[in-house]
Amino acid sequence: MKIKIITYLLLFVCFYSYSQTNFNKGIYTSWETLRANTPDHALQSEVVYKKVTTDQQKAEPHRIAVIKNDAKQSILAFSDGKELFFNEQKPDLKNKPFFNHVTMYGDRYGVYSSLFVIGINKNLGVGNFPMHCNVKGLELIDFKNGNVTKILNKGDLKNLLQNDQELLKRFKKEANKHRKIRVYLLEYLIRNS
Repeated sequence: MKIKIITYLLLFVCFYSYSQTNFNKGIYTSWETLRANTPDHALQSEVVYKKVTTDQQKAEPHRIAVIKNDAKQSILAFSDGKELFFNEQKPDLKNKPFFNHVTMYGDRYGVYSSLFVIGINKNLGVGNFPMHCNVKGLELIDFKNGNVTKILNKGDLKNLLQNDQELLKRFKKEANKHRKIRVYLLEYLIRNS
C-alpha cells in the first residue's frame, strides 16, 4: 500500500512539474479573468511575503502575502508572474488582507491551506501579518468550474471521492484517516486531471 502511494506521488511530481500553470503578473478581481489568465490590473504595489508556521504543521510553513496598497479595491487573487496568491473572500486591499499561496496541479486544480488567524502583529514589516495561525484544512480550487471545495475533514474528502469509488474504498480502509487527507487528495488530482 505504501509503495503504491509513493509511486503515485512520484508520478505526480514528475507529471505536474512539467505542466505547472504560470499566471500572468497582475491583479485578478473575478473568476472570469483568473480562469482566462488575463489580469484586470497591473501589480504595481509592493508585495511582502512571509512564511507562517502553525501548531498543526510546524515543519511546513505556509506562504502568505500582503499587498501594500491603500486603494479601496476588492481582489480575488494576484500573481507576481511566478506564483499565484488567492483569497476567496475577495477582500478590500485597504484592510491589508493576506493571500494564501496556491500550489497548482496542472491547468485545472490548485490547492492551498485554509488558515484561521489567531492574532495580528501590526508592526511587522509592510502590511499586517498573522502572528499565529491554525490550519482549518485544505481548499481545492477547480479553475475549470470556478469553484472552491473545502476539505476540512475526512467527511469532506469522502464527499469529493464519491466519483472515484476505488479510491474511496481504499480511504475508508485506512487507519488514521485524518493524517492521510492530503495524500488522498493528491492522488485524486492525479487520477482526475
